[in-house]
Amino acid sequence: MAQLCSSVGGALGRPSWLPVPDFALNVLLGEGAKVVLEGQKVLPNRTQEQGFRFKYTDVDSALRQILK
Repeated sequence: MAQLCSSVGGALGRPSWLPVPDFALNVLLGEGAKVVLEGQKVLPNRTQEQGFRFKYTDVDSALRQILK
């Protein structure tokens, strides 16, 4: 999430952080807060094994294209 926020902020030319206390996320999201606070590492291995190729290999290049 930190990397995504940093990339979005960079693409927009603006600061990208807004600190939110852990307890506030836990109250608002319950168990879902774990994903935001700890993150997940999801890889497209199976999709790529089937031959799929992404148009953009990283978030920064995708955001630059979207924001053109």
